[in-house]
Amino acid sequence: MVRLHTSATGRNPLIAIQMVLAGELDSIGGVSSYISFTLRPYIAFVTDRPPRHEGLYKTLNKRAILLKILITFISFFLIITASAFADPKPSVSIKEQKADVGNYLLAPGDLIQISVWKEEGMQEQQTLVAPDGNITFPLVGTIMAAGKPIFALEEAIAGRLANYIADPVVNVKLIQNYGNSIFVIGKVNKPGQYPANRRIDVMQALSLAGGLTVFADTSSIHVLRRVGNAIKVFFFDYNDVMNGEHLEQNIILEAGDTVTVP
Repeated sequence: MVRLHTSATGRNPLIAIQMVLAGELDSIGGVSSYISFTLRPYIAFVTDRPPRHEGLYKTLNKRAILLKILITFISFFLIITASAFADPKPSVSIKEQKADVGNYLLAPGDLIQISVWKEEGMQEQQTLVAPDGNITFPLVGTIMAAGKPIFALEEAIAGRLANYIADPVVNVKLIQNYGNSIFVIGKVNKPGQYPANRRIDVMQALSLAGGLTVFADTSSIHVLRRVGNAIKVFFFDYNDVMNGEHLEQNIILEAGDTVTVP
């Protein structure tokens, strides 16, 4: 029988556990190497110094192999345990997510949910932003929603309700942003409809569409914007903007804009 006296080398295998939790050993190989180094004199005794009797040597050699396997298993267990206690790092912080929602401008076609605190008849009422940008809500009537961020619409509704309810607390939630979309058509790699959840300029829209094809006319790109019953056209020269010239062409797109690439 082989006895392990860790004091013989002045090292304790349990130190590996503390090093893992402290982040000093961050891999299975690191833990295994540390423990193997600690127990090396005892494993070497079994493997390198065969006793007189061959049967006893084989028995001790098998125990040494099992000991190495056990070391690897313990190392793996330590890494898994240390990883479980590690704090995950989200790719997008909660503050950034709230900022995206706060900067979002409502558009015709968006579906929103409106609730008024402690008012039973005004809980989780869903309404669609009409094509003219207005919504209708009890006691409020018709109110403009398009072009406003969520918090501005909450304040506007609360201002109307203040004539009927003392200190109304209004909560508006965006359910679906059907309205805030742009369109990229023509000679791009991925033409189609794209959600505009944030401020997007022409270059960014072309990037979303996979960029221009080799057959695109880079100097004749247009942005079409419907204003009432009229259509406004903005010209865009891709090469100029790429070279840092006439950057005013790279306008911020609005919901419903169509970028055409001939």
